[in-house]
Formats: sequence, C-alpha cells, structure tokens
Amino acid sequence: VRQAYGAAEANPKDANASGELGMVLDAYEQYDAAATCYQRAHLLDPGAFRWLYYLGWVQAAQGQHEDAVATLGEAARLKPEDPPTALRLAGNLLAIGRLDQAGNIYRTISETHPESAEAHYGLGRVAAASGDATAAAAAYLKSCELFPAYGAAHYALALAYRTVGRDTESREQFALYQQNRTGVPLLDDP
Repeated sequence: VRQAYGAAEANPKDANASGELGMVLDAYEQYDAAATCYQRAHLLDPGAFRWLYYLGWVQAAQGQHEDAVATLGEAARLKPEDPPTALRLAGNLLAIGRLDQAGNIYRTISETHPESAEAHYGLGRVAAASGDATAAAAAYLKSCELFPAYGAAHYALALAYRTVGRDTESREQFALYQQNRTGVPLLDDP
C-alpha cells in the first residue's frame, strides 16, 4: 500500500498511479478510498474503460447500486461488447428494481453468449422478481445445466420448484445446493 501510495503521491497527474493505488486499496476492501482513487483516475483519463469498470464494481460492493448503474452504464458505452460489464450492470439494475432493463441485458447476453450460466441465472432472478416462478425455474435449470456446480442457481431452482409445487425436484435441487454452496461460474473477465 505504501509503495502504491508513494507512486500516486509522486505522480498526482498520472491516472495509472491513482488507479493502481485504487486497485491495491480495493484488494484490501478499502472501498471508500479505492473509489476516490478510481474517480481521480477517471478524471485524469476519461476515455479509459477500466477506471469506470473498477469504480462501478466498488460502488456495487458498497451497496451503492444507483451509482453503480450510472458508472457501469458509462463503462458499457465505452466498451459495449464486454459481457462482464453488461452482467454487472444488469445485476445492479436488478438490485434497484429496474427489472425490464436488467432482463433486456440478460436476454441479450444469453443470446450472444448462450454458454453464460450467469446470464441465464440473471434471467431467472428477473422472472422470479416479476412473480413468474415457471419462467424462473426454466432459466435457473438452464443455468445449472451450463454450470452444474452453481450453488446459488441450485438454491434458486429449489425455491422456484417449491413455489410451483414440484416438491421432489425442489428437494433434489436443495441437495445439489448443499453440495455446491460456494460454486460460481468463472467469469472470463480480463
């Protein structure tokens, strides 16, 4: 931390020095300070995608979903074909109840990247939040098929099955969740 701080202090007009200090602070979950560094890096280099992306990540980690939507939306405009940015944007839209927008993004990703278990899981979350347990179950099932160790998807599928009265399948999915509690698909995010 001292080394990164020293580099940022010695080079106050260097976006990379500020951003790299933010990355170090982010790694240590010092999110407020990291956000300040990412904001400074963005001000110094407004065309750089990564400082916006990292800032959006930190804002989301702090529960500042409205801010994260604005920041990640700007990052997505700079790099519109980046699935990790779109997934993070959709997740934050979902967190603030903008279901239609989140659903549109998840749907687009699932069509352009049908192998994305996260996109199908997101579609399930949107359907569940909209009260459509049948559509949620179908999306969660697809997510589980794509990534069989996806714990959260198995849990959500168990709940959806229980809601629609499929108790045997619900118990099976809950057992799979118990075996894969922390399993999440790896996101190809350079």
